[in-house]
This record gives sequence, structure tokens and C-alpha cells, in this order.
Amino acid sequence: MATCVWLLPSPASAQTCNPYRVPGGDPIYWPVAGVELSIDPVLPASVTPEEMLDALHTSLQTWTELECTQPEVVILDEQDGFASCPGEGLDDGTQCIYWALPGDEWPYGSVLIAVTLVHHNTLTAEIVDTDMAINGTGTFTWSSPIVCDAESATHDLPATLTHEFGHFFGLDHSGSAQSVMEGSTRPGDCGKRTLHGIDIDCLCDTLASVPGPPWP
Repeated sequence: MATCVWLLPSPASAQTCNPYRVPGGDPIYWPVAGVELSIDPVLPASVTPEEMLDALHTSLQTWTELECTQPEVVILDEQDGFASCPGEGLDDGTQCIYWALPGDEWPYGSVLIAVTLVHHNTLTAEIVDTDMAINGTGTFTWSSPIVCDAESATHDLPATLTHEFGHFFGLDHSGSAQSVMEGSTRPGDCGKRTLHGIDIDCLCDTLASVPGPPWP
């Protein structure tokens, strides 16, 4: 019987291109043509709904505008661009992006600014479910300006989401300091808003090696 596991981003890797892989060595991948994202409307006081949606659409487009990217990603709109979702849910079929707020449990370690959990089948390498948690418990301060400020004392939401979407598409941390998928961040980390050639080649080369359409 196939087993499924959650993947947490690993510590920094020495490899510049580091897709998540199953024990047999195959990279994990989405086996469907389209995936729906639910963005929970409960936000920290420092982030407006408009800022959240703008940051999300901008960071996601950074990846989806690549010709190689699969699957197509659709953001569910139940009310003003948001769709309530329960947070981490094993095999619930909901790809949930949500905030942990002050007073909420944050089980991933206080130094982690965000976590994308990628649940996959260890035999087929197929991604089954993902959930993205953003740390709004008060450990970090956030901002989402249209133009990133490298001198800011706050963490840049679009940059963080761009990194997390790399995990969503199956990439683990990179050992290259120039890569969006490099595993550390800081306030005003503007470089992580823009994909480096390393990130583009890594995703496209990985997707070229997995089963493509028509999917079963």
C-alpha cells in the first residue's frame, strides 16, 4: 500500500537545484492539470485584504508565467477574492493558504517565517495536498509595498510568498545565495521577489522529467 508523507523544507542544501524526491529518486509533481487555492480571509492587523491578494497574485504569477509551469493554478473566490479554509488538513483536498495569528499555535519553530507542507505519495511521487502557513504570531513584522524596500525593517510578504510557492511546485531549498529557494531570509529581502535563472532552470528541468499531459 502506498504511503503518503508531509514534506517540510529542509535545511539549506549544497545543491543549487534541489527538487523534493521520493525514496526511489523521482521528483514529486502535481498529477493534475489544474489546482485550486483557497486563501483564508483571517489576516493579521498589519496586512490588509488588498495587500494580501496583491502579494499572492504577484508572487504566484512569478512562477506561473513560466512556459514550463504546471499545473494551472486557480484562486477560489467565495467572497472578495478569499475562500475560508481550515488550515493544515491531511488529504482534505483543499490547498489552503492561511495565517497563524497572535495566540495561535505555531508548531514549526519560532525561527520559521512560513511553512509549506507538501503531502505526496511515496510510490508514485504524486503531490496529493499542500497547505501554506504564514507566521503572523508576532515573531515577525510584515509589509507588502508595491515596490520592495531593501532598507525596510519588516519582512516582505511578496518575497516570502514567492519562495513558498516554489515549495508548492515541488522545489526544496537551494544552496545558491542568488536563488529564490535559498533557505534563509531577512527584512527587506527584495531579491526573493524575482526568480533567478537557477530557479527557472530547476523547475523547468524537473517538470520535463515527470509525467506530463494527458494525465491519468
